[in-house]
Amino acid sequence: MATKRQIDVLSYKICKWLYPRRKTDGQGGWAEIEPKDINGLYRIIQELIKLKCAPDADGDFPIEVHITNRRLGYHVGADIPYPSNDETKRLRILGGLCASAIEQFHTALRIIEEHRRETD
Repeated sequence: MATKRQIDVLSYKICKWLYPRRKTDGQGGWAEIEPKDINGLYRIIQELIKLKCAPDADGDFPIEVHITNRRLGYHVGADIPYPSNDETKRLRILGGLCASAIEQFHTALRIIEEHRRETD
């Protein structure tokens, strides 16, 4: 359980992070975000997790957070569940099928590029 002091310190960090407020450009775009905004938010979230959850034997926590500055790009990661033995077999089969499909796609692309070179 978090102590009152820990909660007060975290509350102060949150208030400090919230100032100054980032405003949009008035043209429909997103507010400007600085690297210190992302880093500060990440540290606050990490502190919340540490106050809520005890780490495992390796020092890892059961919650992991990824923050994306959408002004710079999109987050394309996805949570991957821990598979059971049956799921592992299915995932290996699916992985093999995907690898085969990608190989076939690359072969088709190479043929198309060769054909374009011949016709140009």
